[in-house]
Amino acid sequence: MGFRFVPAGVVEYRPWRPPAWALLLVVASLTGTCLGIGIAALWPKGPVGDDEYQLWRWEANTLLDNAFARLGIGPDPDEEDGESALARYFELTSQIRGLYTAADPDEVAIEALTNERATFENDVERLLERYIDEAVDSVGLERGLPLFNAVRITWPPVDFELTNPPQLLVRSPRDEIKRDGDTLLKNDLTLRDIERLEAKTTDEDTVSIVVSIGGLAAYPAIVRDDRAFDSVLETASHEWVHHYFAFFPLGEQWGNGVTRKP
Repeated sequence: MGFRFVPAGVVEYRPWRPPAWALLLVVASLTGTCLGIGIAALWPKGPVGDDEYQLWRWEANTLLDNAFARLGIGPDPDEEDGESALARYFELTSQIRGLYTAADPDEVAIEALTNERATFENDVERLLERYIDEAVDSVGLERGLPLFNAVRITWPPVDFELTNPPQLLVRSPRDEIKRDGDTLLKNDLTLRDIERLEAKTTDEDTVSIVVSIGGLAAYPAIVRDDRAFDSVLETASHEWVHHYFAFFPLGEQWGNGVTRKP
């Protein structure tokens, strides 16, 4: 059997012309990342130094995923697939937590189960976001778009990520129990790191302690990934309430820990 070569003809080269929104998204992402790197490099480090958690990195790392989700690009499981992913995700979470309680945790088994659980993470996030969005709609909290009041949306859009949240260093005066300042810390600190930072930020007038948190109202919100279903759903809903109130005077004061009289 012989082969006969056929001329391919003239190849036409066309310039790449991506949509304007795609270019804008890429430029915004690169600009935000460069600004964050510049600020992090020049901004003076506090008493915890390099152990401080940098929120700008979280925002930069999740920017594209967040934009794609808003455009409808990415996981969008139907009810049956979503429920199946949900059940398997929290079944794996229970197994992982059980392994951690053993006297000698099986690290290989924990890693295998954690990797399997990660395959369901995005579907679970989208399904729970849908649940929260439906709850918001049911109580009439959706808003009309400017100039298009007939179009009702949840604002801000429900968005969270299941992950290991940062830790929190809390400071209090010695003579009274009062939250007198706090600093987010990296989520991978060892017990020795924690003890060092507590000692470094404690003096004659101030006592410091490092605590774990269940979530953080960044955007997207950070929700602890090793909790049971009801805890995860409650935390994700709670963080969205922070997002919602951020557009009202109550939310502006909430972050300052200020109590106002009506």
